Amino acid sequence: MSETLRDTSKRAFIASVPNPTHQDIQTGAIQRIADATEAMAANHIKLTADRDWWKQDAEGRSREIDRLTRSNAALRGVITKLKRSPAKRPSRSSKGKAS
Repeated sequence: MSETLRDTSKRAFIASVPNPTHQDIQTGAIQRIADATEAMAANHIKLTADRDWWKQDAEGRSREIDRLTRSNAALRGVITKLKRSPAKRPSRSSKGKAS
């Protein structure tokens, strides 16, 4: 079975002569670039998943903040309404006294 070009390119390059030529040096440089590119691609999937998680988390927190802001505004309105209404409240002097 023959070796694929990809497997062949992953093998470490060793110059066939003691004094490597310009082409030999270029081949080694291209192999190093390919190795670095493969390493970046391996991390890319993890980084994308992390980004998606953080984005979803931030959106969830933003929705929660909006919900709580509306809830607080509604409760403040109820408090203000109760303060302004002349509702019948039991007088403090008659509380706890027997008639």
